[in-house]
Amino acid sequence: MSVFSARNAFFSAALSGLLSACGVTTQQEVSRNLGPDTLDLTTMITPQSASRLRNELRRASAEMPGTPAVMTINSPGGDVIPGFRIIDQIQNMETPPVMNCTGDAASMAAIIFVTATGQNRNAESDCRIMIHQSYYTVMATDGLTPVASNYDSIKSAFEFSQAETDIMNFTITQPGNPPYVISRRTLEDWHEKLTDRRDSFATMISANSRFTQADVYSLLDQGDVYFDAPAAAWAGLIDTIDGKKPSAAVLADGGQRFCDNIENISICPN
Repeated sequence: MSVFSARNAFFSAALSGLLSACGVTTQQEVSRNLGPDTLDLTTMITPQSASRLRNELRRASAEMPGTPAVMTINSPGGDVIPGFRIIDQIQNMETPPVMNCTGDAASMAAIIFVTATGQNRNAESDCRIMIHQSYYTVMATDGLTPVASNYDSIKSAFEFSQAETDIMNFTITQPGNPPYVISRRTLEDWHEKLTDRRDSFATMISANSRFTQADVYSLLDQGDVYFDAPAAAWAGLIDTIDGKKPSAAVLADGGQRFCDNIENISICPN
């Protein structure tokens, strides 16, 4: 769904109040200025989709100077580098958009939603945010099964490779997956890039939430970590739910339910 589509109702009455406070008044005004089907991240993030969105962000900035547009997110994520370029484009805008999650903001889409502006982040009540360690996909030795590389396994193999300098190919075994083989050069490249992205995620998320960097590293080590809207608000990943500041009771309930299922997070009660 595009927030600027003339054929769809693109935000609720509650969100309208938030947008009015930010300078966006009516759907008709936005649609008249920008036209339909713009500023939505509702597909996989690829170089092509990221380029399209960046062009739309530039156009929004040029055609509505001083007025924040609305960027709708309902995406499973995708490529990290194109995602970083979307964030760069948003942060270079004179007036960054209001971010609105309408379904899932997962993986790289979560990084964009949470960190691109660090403010005016609205989640509709059914929004889910999922963060995890980035990975590469590789074919297993059976030639049939794609496997997502596990950071801990890559790190262990890399540390082993530093002592065994004569080995040129490494068999990686991960729990619940068939093994795969990668070359020394690939192992070194993956380890460097996955570590860099891990560090970037920790820095970016901790700067735009209540989590410390150590908390984010712990979350990344726990696989796919999901936040519903109340838990996300409690953690400081979002600012409003359905256009309104959540009550203290909603925040407390969201935090309690999140902490009941997650380990080693400093902001969780002991």
